[in-house]
Amino acid sequence: MEVLESKEIKAYDGFRAQLAELKADNEKIHFAYETKAGQKEAKSYIYKLRQTKSAVDKARKEEKAASLEYGKRVDSQAKEIIGELEEMIEVHKKPLDEIEAREKARIDKLEAMVGNFEIQEPVPTDSKSLEGIKEVIESMEIGEEFQEFQDRAIKTQAESIRLLNEYISAAKEREEKEEELARLRKEEEERKQKEREDQIRKETEAKVREELQAPQEPKPNEVLHSTRRTPPRSHNPAAINRKVIEALTPIIGDEKIAEKVVGSIAAGLVPNVKIIY
Repeated sequence: MEVLESKEIKAYDGFRAQLAELKADNEKIHFAYETKAGQKEAKSYIYKLRQTKSAVDKARKEEKAASLEYGKRVDSQAKEIIGELEEMIEVHKKPLDEIEAREKARIDKLEAMVGNFEIQEPVPTDSKSLEGIKEVIESMEIGEEFQEFQDRAIKTQAESIRLLNEYISAAKEREEKEEELARLRKEEEERKQKEREDQIRKETEAKVREELQAPQEPKPNEVLHSTRRTPPRSHNPAAINRKVIEALTPIIGDEKIAEKVVGSIAAGLVPNVKIIY
């Protein structure tokens, strides 16, 4: 390998000549970056420049082996050449990168638009909420703004509606069963409560009838009270109940009903009303 004292390294002479041609061409060349064909041509041109760049780097490694000082000059000059090549590459790579970034953003936006037709987690379990979600998905229109994702959006919307119909049907069936069970429970509680009230009323009526039929005997207290100036108060519940029944019968028009009313009052089933014995 020949080592020269000249500052210019002979191994790079061919690259310098090639670089001059590439620079001249690079100032004139222009690609239609927005078209597929233009993008293909630009990438091919970049590949050509990178081949030259690789060749320069290979020559650098070979020349650097001669000596450390020579290697420093090799690196420096290669760096200058590569730097200029990088600048030329960047001229054409930048618009390609921008196009790729715009395309990625466009695809991401379309993906998100299609995602609006999907059923989001967590999925509610009540039919009303499910019907609300279905109404929203059905109301969304699919137009030209979906571009190549239009068919996918239509299929996603249809699948979500199908699933929601299944969910709604299952939810309504479950809710109807729950409502029926609640109704039956309520009826059972009302039936038991009525049975308890009927039993209490029957027992009270029986007790009142028993008291009414019992012989009325004067009590010692009545004799004591009779010596006082104030009129005595009766302590015979049966007698008092009979008087109340007799007083209510003309008003109510039915003695049996009057007996039931007095029995209920005596049992404490009528609030704010009581018979003083």
